[in-house]
Amino acid sequence: MNFCNFAKVILSRCTKYTSAINWWNNPDKTNIENPPPSFNTSLTLRTRHENYTNFMRNYPKMQIDYKTMEKRLTRIQSYLTSPKYWQHDNKDGQRQEFYQNLSIYSWTRLSEIEKKKHQLTNCNPYFHKYSFDRDAFLQEIKSKEPGSIVTWSRLAKKYDLKINNRVPLNGGQVLMDFARSKGVRVFQFNKHTRISGRDFKRRVRKSIKRIVKSRVSVPTPRTAHKIHTDVQTRTRTGEINIGMPIAPKTFKKDLISPDGTLTENNRFMEGN
Repeated sequence: MNFCNFAKVILSRCTKYTSAINWWNNPDKTNIENPPPSFNTSLTLRTRHENYTNFMRNYPKMQIDYKTMEKRLTRIQSYLTSPKYWQHDNKDGQRQEFYQNLSIYSWTRLSEIEKKKHQLTNCNPYFHKYSFDRDAFLQEIKSKEPGSIVTWSRLAKKYDLKINNRVPLNGGQVLMDFARSKGVRVFQFNKHTRISGRDFKRRVRKSIKRIVKSRVSVPTPRTAHKIHTDVQTRTRTGEINIGMPIAPKTFKKDLISPDGTLTENNRFMEGN
């Protein structure tokens, strides 16, 4: 999702914070601390859009129209609240830290120059926090021919990309976004992994099963019944050749129905 992180948090949370809205509407904004959130779930989407527009009234690049907000808000809220989108399923509390660092209060602490660097989509104002050889990286990436295979994570290791003296897990994504912000057409690379200009081919992944009370996942084995059915289907279609039939034989079986009627069931079988 290519929305600015400030926009994600403010749209999905601060527009319905009663405390944040009251604080913003107070002419004397002296206290810029994060009070405990108190949600007003009765606010309409139109009112929340008005709140966001009021928050960003001096920053047109951060504005969003009502229809776009109506279309994207549910997905943004799911993206921020679902544990699967956070490292270690948010067991280390990084989600709350993310909320606090990108709330309307944190936005107010930014200088005007920093605020104007942000925009609603494709917002990348944080590259100055990363340390790597920018000039050498841009020189290499711009020299590559369209259709070249580029492994962004390897480039991150090559140019020793770090933030706060730590190697980020998403170093490849950071370099790709940095290159894109400098006008490099990143979608011209790795065309073998794409269906169209931007859509990646989806790899077929084997179903896995997570062991209870652990983070260990193992491949899910197919049941004997499923394997038997699959083999029968592929045998009938000729995909699997099991050889020439031999020793055909008819088996007879007598059956007595509940009403006492005796019937004979004939079944033809052959081996391979």
